Amino acid sequence: HEHVIPIHDVQSDGEMPFLVMQYVPGQSLQARVDERGPLELTALAHEACLLLSSLTRMTKAMEQERLITRVTDPEDRRRSITSITDEGRRLILDHAEESNAIFARLEERFGRKKLDQLLDLLEELRGVDP
Repeated sequence: HEHVIPIHDVQSDGEMPFLVMQYVPGQSLQARVDERGPLELTALAHEACLLLSSLTRMTKAMEQERLITRVTDPEDRRRSITSITDEGRRLILDHAEESNAIFARLEERFGRKKLDQLLDLLEELRGVDP
């Protein structure tokens, strides 16, 4: 399914656990939210390539940690609109350097040309119906 991303490993940096997942090429979720503004959860799930049920569980935890806010859509009370809080943006910025360093190491090891080929292949794979 196009919205299911394989999880390769679960690790921890000592305090915070994190998932090692398949790279999905494209604009970051933060950039998309910044560009489009707050998103309804279904749209956010699509943008993040996640199942809605998975995203719902994640957003509950993120909301409890004050990383995002969710409000009921005034036009359709069955829907909720999600925004990144200042604390959430700080967390993203705190990890951006490490994420960029990981990508730089991959680029150093495999070269820009191979990474571009990999990203092109992954993008092509996203379009395949399983």
